[in-house]
Amino acid sequence: MWTAALASWIHVLSLAVGLPAIFFRWRALAGGPTDVGRAERAHAADNVWGLAAMTWVGSGLWRALAGTDKPWDYYANHGMFWVKMGLFGLMFLLEIGPMVVLIQWRVQKARGQPMTLEHGSWIALLSAVEVGVVLAMAFVATLMARGIGY
Repeated sequence: MWTAALASWIHVLSLAVGLPAIFFRWRALAGGPTDVGRAERAHAADNVWGLAAMTWVGSGLWRALAGTDKPWDYYANHGMFWVKMGLFGLMFLLEIGPMVVLIQWRVQKARGQPMTLEHGSWIALLSAVEVGVVLAMAFVATLMARGIGY
């Protein structure tokens, strides 16, 4: 019981940290031309988002595959679980571009080169969509927890 509670707590805490982080990455880059200050704020938010995402995925795998809460059959036969995984896949695809660009900015900064910041508004747009996807995943998780779609 304690293991299940710990895994669930880590999973929910990761959402609570990750959602504001992706929101702040969006806000750092939205509403104007991207400058170094905006890029640095986006990097700070992105660092938190990355850590939260790794913890979120790790705790989700722990919960689903280790059987801490429910056996794998519960997840495998639950329609809302697969909706949630589809949303996760969408979020993963949406994150590839921003991840690549933000890594390029970090490399440029580390080498003392000027950062090519023309993709800031594009990252802001994708981050805004990701905020919506995370909220949708949380909603689907509540449906799943109540047995809807099983």
